[in-house]
Amino acid sequence: MQARNRRHPEFNRQILAEAREAKREASFKIAAGKISTFRVYQNRGHRLPKAHFPNFYVEYDVGTDRVGGRGSYRLVLYVRKHRGKYRVLKAYLTRDHYKHFVQI
Repeated sequence: MQARNRRHPEFNRQILAEAREAKREASFKIAAGKISTFRVYQNRGHRLPKAHFPNFYVEYDVGTDRVGGRGSYRLVLYVRKHRGKYRVLKAYLTRDHYKHFVQI
């Protein structure tokens, strides 16, 4: 049985650790201006707060599935562009293809 996290019991500690590491790695890439390496998340289901211009969402894969594919975990980052620089404002984790989110 995998250890659960008290704050986010639906995610085990390993997934949360991977998500936090992915958030850190993504934040560095975004700050360095490598924004083109991310997929824009459209938020069509309106499950996250509306992104007001110049802010937007990007998605980032967390972990892999059993055969080395993308897996089901995604990190969705709320990003701001200001004076040509990017910064991550918030991060959300989902494990069920964008139906439910947890802010991390």
